[in-house]
Amino acid sequence: MSAPRAPRAGAVAFEPVALALLLVFVATLLGRLADWRAELARFQLLMLVAFAGYALALARRRGWRALPRGGAFVVLVALAMRAAVIPTVPALSDDIYRYAWEGRVLAGGGNPYAHAPDDPALARFREARVQPRVNHPELSAIYPPLAEVGFAVVARAWFSLVAFKLWVVLHDLILCALLAGWCARRGGSAWDAIVYAWNPLVVAEYAGSGHHDPTGIVWLVAALAWAERRPVASALAAIAAVMVKLVALPALPFVARAWPVRVRWAAGLALAGALAGYLALALGARSGLAAFAGHWRHNESLFALLAA
Repeated sequence: MSAPRAPRAGAVAFEPVALALLLVFVATLLGRLADWRAELARFQLLMLVAFAGYALALARRRGWRALPRGGAFVVLVALAMRAAVIPTVPALSDDIYRYAWEGRVLAGGGNPYAHAPDDPALARFREARVQPRVNHPELSAIYPPLAEVGFAVVARAWFSLVAFKLWVVLHDLILCALLAGWCARRGGSAWDAIVYAWNPLVVAEYAGSGHHDPTGIVWLVAALAWAERRPVASALAAIAAVMVKLVALPALPFVARAWPVRVRWAAGLALAGALAGYLALALGARSGLAAFAGHWRHNESLFALLAA
C-alpha cells in the first residue's frame, strides 16, 4: 500500500516548486526589460505567461496543504519575484516621483500640503532626478499624513527611487507573511496566501512601479486579523490604514463589527479627529485632494458607465 504513495507525494511537492520557478523566471525577464512602456508587447506577453502559471497555482494549491513549511515557501517565492523586478525603472506610472518629492520636502522642513511642487517657496528642494518628473506639479499633496511621514523617513535615509521601492516591498512582504499566518489560523492553509503573494499584477504594480498601496493594506489586513482577538490593536491598525490610504475607509464598518462598543466609539472619535486634521492640512488654495475629488476620472470604462 505504501509503495504507490511516494511517487504521488513527490509529484505533489514538485508542482509548487515548478510553478514557483516559472513565476520567478518570468519576473526576472520582466526585470531585464529596459522600459516596460517602450517594450509594451514583450511586457504584456510575459505577464500573460506569468498569469497562466499563477492561475495554475491557484487551481492546484488545495492539493498542497499537507506539504510542510507552506507559509515560508510562499513568502520566499514572493521575495524572489519582487527582488527580480525592483531594478526596473518605473515606466508605467510616475507616482513614485511624487512620493520621493514630497518626502524630500517634508524631511527638509517644508510643507507639501501648503505648497505645490512648482511653488517658488520650494525652489531649494528642486533637483534634476525627481522634481522634473513629478506629476501634477500645480497641485499640493493629496496623501494622508501617515503616508507623508513614511515618505519623509525614506527620503531622509536614502533619497532614491530604489529606496522607495524597497520601502514598499518591505511592507508588501510583511503583508504576504501576515496573510499566510492568518489563512492558516482561520482553518485554511498558508498556501492560500498565494492568491495575493504570487499575483503578477501585485508584483508589477508594487515592486515594478513602486505604488505604495501595501504600506496601507498591511495595516488593514492586520486590523482584520486582530479584530476578534485584539480589538484595541485592530482599531489602531485600522486608523493607521486610513491615515495611509483613504481607500481603507469603506472596510472599517466590517472590521468594527468584532470590536466591543467602547472600542468602536473610541476608534470613531479618534478617526474623526485624525481625518479633520488631515482635511485642515490638505484643503488649501491649490489642494490636490479637492482637485482629485472633483475632477479625477479613474477606471475610465466603468467611470463612463456610472457617469451616464
